[in-house]
Amino acid sequence: MIYDEFEIIADGDNGDYEFASDEEITDQGRWTTTFSRVVRQKSSGKFFALTWERGSTEYQHQDGEDNFWYINEVYPKEVMKTIYVTKDPKSDKKC
Repeated sequence: MIYDEFEIIADGDNGDYEFASDEEITDQGRWTTTFSRVVRQKSSGKFFALTWERGSTEYQHQDGEDNFWYINEVYPKEVMKTIYVTKDPKSDKKC
């Protein structure tokens, strides 16, 4: 895959792909920020994780093939998650 195709999918401009997750920041450094998003290919039903980097300031502008970017096939996996909530200090009841 060439960068132009990757960019079209990541921007949501390819009709065969739909977003399966929100865009999220996965790493942030002084000079660059790394983003990821999962898309689903409608024609195959396969899922792909897109990862790319952008300059964190106007002086670290990266464009096209010089960007760090890659795509990996992934699959959905359901996991159970425990969260913790604050107790109401006036009673023993949970908020």
